[in-house]
Amino acid sequence: MEKDSKEYLLVQDGDESDDGHIYQSRSSSNLGSKLKWTSLVLLALSILLNICLVMKMSILKTALDTRGRSKYAGLEFSERILYHTETEYSHKNETYAEELWETIDTNPVAITLSYEYARENDLLEPRPFPWDESKGLFYINGFHQLHCLKLIKRSLSEYRLDLPQTLERQHISHCLDALRQNVLCAADDTPMPTLHSHATGDNQAMQCRSWDKLIEWARDPEKDACYRIVDEYKDPVHNLERFAYCSEDSRYYETMTNYFAKWGHKNLFDD
Repeated sequence: MEKDSKEYLLVQDGDESDDGHIYQSRSSSNLGSKLKWTSLVLLALSILLNICLVMKMSILKTALDTRGRSKYAGLEFSERILYHTETEYSHKNETYAEELWETIDTNPVAITLSYEYARENDLLEPRPFPWDESKGLFYINGFHQLHCLKLIKRSLSEYRLDLPQTLERQHISHCLDALRQNVLCAADDTPMPTLHSHATGDNQAMQCRSWDKLIEWARDPEKDACYRIVDEYKDPVHNLERFAYCSEDSRYYETMTNYFAKWGHKNLFDD
């Protein structure tokens, strides 16, 4: 009889042979080994897929958390504010309305940021901040827009009262164009209900960012520019005087006071 070519291994349990030893075929052992490695590979793939799924969900959550958040101050659309076609700022009592417009504070417009921060956040290099050579001077866009609205309001009031125009036409044109660009940039898609004439959207709720939080961000001592506009409607001759308002606890107070002690103050608007 031809000898069986199949190899056998001595094992501890299994089918008992005629000579009393227990054997297991090598082919059965190989099959078990393959099944073992297949299971391990499938387990590894399952773990890998779960890790990828967790990472994807984390990225998605981050994207949802930051959706609509402003790049610099981190402001979210957290405020639900009603839009009104007429407010006290458009009151029929023009004197009262003018007083309200004058109370709008645009002094937080100026802040200082490091040049390193500017580079990291894709900001163009600004003029230097006078009291710290490592920082540049920036104007916050929202406050600049309010400044422009106040100038346009002043020009309209002078026209209404038949007074000479005290603001340069080009400055007003610049402000109108700046507002145009910002309206297009914001691309506000709020559907405003059509009502009667000049009342479109009256009492419609709008989803807004917090202006108070923007003020809070701008007034952070780390960004303090020691700045005051002084007069909204005049162009300064000696602009450095606008940066002469460092508080005593400001890190720039000593530098500022030393400068003016040496060179003296000048009238902001006179040669």
